[in-house]
Amino acid sequence: MDNSLQLQQRTIAFISDFLTEEYESLGSQEQLFKEVSALFKGFWPDYQACQVGYHTYQHALDVTLAAVRMAAGWNKLNPNARISPENMEALLYSGLFHDSGYIKDKEDNEGTGGKYTFNHTDRSQKVAHRFLTRLKKPEELINLVERIIEITDFGGEPDLAAFASAEQGVIARMVASADLVAQMADIDYMNRLHDLHNEFLEAYDFIGRDELKKQGIHIYESFEEILNETVSFYENIILPRLEYLGRMDQYLITFFGEGRNPYLENIIANLSAQMQAGQVKWQKLGEILQELGLVSEEVIHEALIRQQNQNGETQPLREATGDQLRERLFQWAAAPNKSKQLGDVLMEMDAVDPSTLRHGILAQLLPPKLLGKLSRNELIFLVNTCLLVQNSQNDPWVFNQILEMINEQMECKTCSLFLADRDAHSLILALQAGIIVRKLKQKFDIDKGLIGWVFSHGRTAYLAKGMLIDQYEVEQAAPISEEVGSLLAIPVYINGELVGVMELAEKTSGAFSSRDADIMTVVTNILASLLLLISQSMSPHHHHDAGVRKGK
Repeated sequence: MDNSLQLQQRTIAFISDFLTEEYESLGSQEQLFKEVSALFKGFWPDYQACQVGYHTYQHALDVTLAAVRMAAGWNKLNPNARISPENMEALLYSGLFHDSGYIKDKEDNEGTGGKYTFNHTDRSQKVAHRFLTRLKKPEELINLVERIIEITDFGGEPDLAAFASAEQGVIARMVASADLVAQMADIDYMNRLHDLHNEFLEAYDFIGRDELKKQGIHIYESFEEILNETVSFYENIILPRLEYLGRMDQYLITFFGEGRNPYLENIIANLSAQMQAGQVKWQKLGEILQELGLVSEEVIHEALIRQQNQNGETQPLREATGDQLRERLFQWAAAPNKSKQLGDVLMEMDAVDPSTLRHGILAQLLPPKLLGKLSRNELIFLVNTCLLVQNSQNDPWVFNQILEMINEQMECKTCSLFLADRDAHSLILALQAGIIVRKLKQKFDIDKGLIGWVFSHGRTAYLAKGMLIDQYEVEQAAPISEEVGSLLAIPVYINGELVGVMELAEKTSGAFSSRDADIMTVVTNILASLLLLISQSMSPHHHHDAGVRKGK
């Protein structure tokens, strides 16, 4: 099963589970998702398959899920004024069909559908009308869905008063807000801008740039312009529109709890290029040697091939009991079949000398451009961390003390380690220390929130206090329990494999900076080595032998 299909199924499962739990009369809506999927695949008699790259079936699902989560937050905050099943049904139809207007008619052989960028809302209303009429849905429901879809149109300010009840206005604003939030919170949003640009180009050619300019529509002259204006687009267009819609996105904070809004965290992480600039990041040894100009790309490539050919099957882990330390070290040093590391292969090739290799290995653990910046206190912190690491392999309490020491050094309230479960598409809370206590083994979406963003991109990111809750005043009582402070997340690599994320939450003074990110990248690398030792010592083979010894 490909990743896109898996993502679709996970998103549908989230929505279906919510409906089953809170709206029993609506059921899981399994048939609805099958019908809409068939539309986007081109199985409806009047329409081709969706051909645009940005406004896809997954986008429709993402918007619907975000709107459903806003509704869930509303229900949680307003238990005596829950959204009715009828209006929830309208929310579902509106979210799923709001961009169906990009899908071309069966006889349309021109372009991909991007040409409908500036009139897709009208076409979406017609698709939804046809579908709901075929299902013999009440005219009142059909009209409501069409009005909600109209609210998602980006042109001008929609009439929010054109609804029969306040509750209908609420779900309309939720769908429109979800359309804005879900797309910019997409974990791959910056890369997907290419697809959006292609849709724009087709519309420009179809309608004409001069005509669009007469209509007051901004024309992007290049992809780079879209990319460079993304931050101002969010600040000057998206945020004011969310404000106009009543900040429905803040009900996501109620839904997720703990004062966190993973959607907004993703948006800020996507937009904040400053957090990537000049940062120290984890690198493989080969990358470092190349960057330092010590070894060419061709040599590294050949060495990696030799390493793979020489290692073959991974050798089983050797027993590692304390009373066999001497024997184990002799075996380790003399083992002819031990796995070859990249450094071994480069030495065999006479590509580097020992001093060059040491330089690269040290640069991997403590990057030279960071070393010169560290204060005496920060260096002592790193030394203390290394000393504690030596004594924590068999004692989780000592590991927790390292996390507490991180809290003190970084002046934050909580330090948490999340490990990835790719099969479950989750990051699982494995260890934590600090005043904010969450349940261990709690699962979090692998593509939501700052930790999801960092894991998906494999690089460090941080959010400053105040970036999560913007500067706009919310006229109504904001459904928010607490403002989130600074967040810092660092990817955890073991032997080159991304296995999890370290997160620091709520800096007590000021905000996290690129310097904090650099220092924590080094600390996380040190802890990753410890995690490898722990995983080896806790192998099934070792557990079995330990049990036998105890039995004796």
